[in-house]
Amino acid sequence: MTRDTMTKRSNRAILFAKISDKKTDLLSLITVSENSLALSDEQIRFIEEKLVIHSLKEFESIFNLNYSQWKEIASEKTETLKNVADYYNVMKQNEQCKEYRLWYFDEKEKEVTPQKDNLVSVKVYEIWLGVKSFFEQGTDLELLVTNLSYQDLHATDAQRKLSLYMETVNEKSDRTQQITFAILPEIPMLSEQEKITRIRFEGRQHEKEYEKFDYDALTFVLDILKREHVKCCYQYVTCEESSAKFFAASGRTKMQDNALRLQKQVNCDAITCCYPNLTWIEDQVYIGAAYIVVGMLLAGKTEKSATTMPRELYPYGKMVREEFIKSPFGAMLAYSDGADRKQMILFCARSQEWGKKEYVRIDRENSDV
Repeated sequence: MTRDTMTKRSNRAILFAKISDKKTDLLSLITVSENSLALSDEQIRFIEEKLVIHSLKEFESIFNLNYSQWKEIASEKTETLKNVADYYNVMKQNEQCKEYRLWYFDEKEKEVTPQKDNLVSVKVYEIWLGVKSFFEQGTDLELLVTNLSYQDLHATDAQRKLSLYMETVNEKSDRTQQITFAILPEIPMLSEQEKITRIRFEGRQHEKEYEKFDYDALTFVLDILKREHVKCCYQYVTCEESSAKFFAASGRTKMQDNALRLQKQVNCDAITCCYPNLTWIEDQVYIGAAYIVVGMLLAGKTEKSATTMPRELYPYGKMVREEFIKSPFGAMLAYSDGADRKQMILFCARSQEWGKKEYVRIDRENSDV
C-alpha cells in the first residue's frame, strides 16, 4: 500500500433514508457472527457495489427511479434576479410573504424537472432532489445510501452490524472508504413530535402525521457515528415552527432551544441542525438543507462559500443575521448581500459541541475556533 493510498481521504457521506422496500439495504448486506471483530473485504466490496453512488445517475439506476420524461420550466413562471427585491417588497406590503425560493435562469441555461405523470412518491422525490443537490456542490463526491428507516434499525443485530461496518471502514489505515459526514432523516421538533402538520408548500393542502418519532433508534445511530468521528447533519420536518417564514420572522431562539433539547435527549453533541428547508416551487416539495450542507463541506467549501443553489426569495431579517454573527450555531444557507451574487452562501457551519467559547466549526478538519 502506498503512502498516497494510506493518507487519501474519501469524500463520502452516509445517508440514512428509506428509498424502497424492494431494494437492498445496508443491514441486509452484512453478516456477523458472535466472534466477528470486523467485516470481511468481500462484504465491504459488495456494499460498495450495491449502495455507494457517485452521481445522481447511479442513484436512479440502483433504485430504479426512472425520470426519463422531462420538461422545461417556462421562464415566465420565474422571476429574474433583478426583480426579486421589488417582488419581495410587494409581497411584504400585502402581508403575503411565503417560505419559498425562486430558481433563476441565465439566457442559455434552463432548469428541468420530472413530468408529473412519472409516478413516484412525494417523499422519494424529495430525497431525489436532495441527492441531486448534494452532487451539484462539488466533484468526486460519494454517498452511501443505507436505504434504512429508523424502524428498520430495530432489526436483529442492527446495532452490531452498523457498528462493525463503521469500525471497519473508519478505522483502517486505508482511508479511501472512510465516512466523514452523515445525512440524517427528518427529525420533528420536540414540541411537535406527537402530531405534526407538515408544510411542503404554501397553499398546498397540509398533511397530518401522527406517528411518534423513534428517538431510541436515533440515539444508538448517533452513538455509533460519534465513536467513529462522523459529523452528523440533520434537518427538521417542515412544520409551522420549523418553516423559513417562522424563522425569518421570529429568529432562531425556538429552533436552537429544540436543537439543544434534542442534543440532551440523544446524549450527542456531534450533530448539526441545518435550517431552513428549501422549496422547489414547480412541484411544491422541498429540498433538505442537510444534503446541500454536507455536499459543500465534502467538497472542501467553508463558511461564507457560495452554494450552487439560487438565492431564495424570503431573505432573513437583520435580527436573524445578527444572532448568527454574534454566536454562530448550526448550518445556515443564507441570502447574499452582494447584488451580483445569484447564489446563497453557507452563512455558518457549526456543530452543537461547545469549545473555546464558541460552537465548533465543521467546515474543516480539526478546526480551531
